[in-house]
Formats: sequence, structure tokens, C-alpha cells
Amino acid sequence: MHADAAEPGGSLGRGGRRAHVGQRPPADRWAPGRPGPEEAARLAATFGALLRRLRTQRGLSVRGLANRAVLAASTVSRLERGRRRPRPVVLAALARGLAPADPEPVREVLAAAAGASLRPDTEAGVRAHRRRARRRAAR
Repeated sequence: MHADAAEPGGSLGRGGRRAHVGQRPPADRWAPGRPGPEEAARLAATFGALLRRLRTQRGLSVRGLANRAVLAASTVSRLERGRRRPRPVVLAALARGLAPADPEPVREVLAAAAGASLRPDTEAGVRAHRRRARRRAAR
């Protein structure tokens, strides 16, 4: 047993680092992607409701849309519930999942619904999405 593990509250997490047992990460740790309560309510009523309507009109489940868009189902769910601010790369992926033949009009409607909550893309995020899409296509 590691010496830290014997101390009260000293259990070890992954990689031998001390786990913060019973503690939550700082509230602002992931703040850029998580809207506050008022913004979350607005996103859920506008962007989230639109996304859910477009998805259900096409007979897709959350998981079905996530698979077609090469996104995690939790991402789609969080976007619909207003728990996540969207990025342009995610909107493009959702549009391709919802309308593979002509995604651009759907992307524009989603971007308009997201409004000021739309976060800018990051190079790492774009690369990661491309990598996931390539892996999915190779299957």
C-alpha cells in the first residue's frame, strides 16, 4: 500500500496522484464550455429545443445522431439540455448527421440558434474531430 493511501483522505487516483476524495473540481475549471444557469436555460429553450426537434423529425435517437455526427452521445445530450456551449466544428458535425446530402443550411440554422453562446473552435478540437471521423470511416 502506498504511504499516502494510509492517510485519511489520502487515496490515490490514476497515475498515483492523490485523488480529491469527496471534493469537486473548482467551479471554474471547465467554465468556458459550461454555461451559467441563465445561459443554460436560454440555450435549452432555443438551440437545444431546435436540435431535439430536428433530431426527432428525422427519427434519430441521441445515440443515432451522435454516431452519424461522429460525436459522443453525452455531447449531443448536453447540447440539447443547454449544459454545453457549441463550437462551429460540432455544429458542422451535427449538420452532417442531420442532413448528409446538404448540411450547410442546417449548420446555419443551428449557428443562428446558438447565437452569442457559440464558442470559437480550437486547433486541437478540430484535429480531434477529424481524427475521430477518419477512424470512423476506416471501420
